Amino acid sequence: MTSHADFDKTESVSECLDNRRLSLVTSFLPTKRPKLPPRKPRTDAQRNRQRILEVAREAFTRYIAKDAGVGAGTLYRRFGTRDALLEAVYHIEVEKLAEAEGELSGEIAPVI
Repeated sequence: MTSHADFDKTESVSECLDNRRLSLVTSFLPTKRPKLPPRKPRTDAQRNRQRILEVAREAFTRYIAKDAGVGAGTLYRRFGTRDALLEAVYHIEVEKLAEAEGELSGEIAPVI
């Protein structure tokens, strides 16, 4: 039987017993879930991803260089990797957003 010291005045005896049972159960549970390795994508998903990447690689080189009026070699001399080109484009777009924010903040009152 539980003594008076085992639960406070606002807690009923059944709540105290429930809490004890719960603490016994939770004391055996791990505190953190183990990280599971990432699940391997389905075969068709892998195949689709590979096709998309192949087409993107070809289109990336062919169309960007062609539309810019330069050769693929020039494209890769200026930007060593696709990531470098995408990063440069990203920075330009972020700068445009920052400029627009500066202009709009002077014209439009903040919403409160």
